Amino acid sequence: MSKNAKPENAAATDLFTAGLKSMEGLGPMQAVALKAWSDVGVAALKFTSLRMQHDVEAQKAMLACKSLGDVQKVQTEFFSKALADYKAEAARLMKIMSAPIAQVQTDAAISTKRAYDDVPL
Repeated sequence: MSKNAKPENAAATDLFTAGLKSMEGLGPMQAVALKAWSDVGVAALKFTSLRMQHDVEAQKAMLACKSLGDVQKVQTEFFSKALADYKAEAARLMKIMSAPIAQVQTDAAISTKRAYDDVPL
């Protein structure tokens, strides 16, 4: 290994640091944005894992079929369920992504109420 070579994980650390630096412009929204992206990532990984399990189950069911009609029935059920799952997941991700926006809007709201002591006597 040469003197200039970086450890393998140093590139990942540099990339992570650069990503955080790019979010500095968000100011007070930075924590909210990081949490939102984290929540979206977790939800997407859970959904992908669940869909893969359904894919394997559908393949097992198709291999157990004795006729072409049975295969078509399994495929129809699989695609109908997949469509419903993707639709529900899209709605769930939209809900996850819109929650921080509402929070930031509430936090950033300018109060027009007057304080009891703001008028000089």
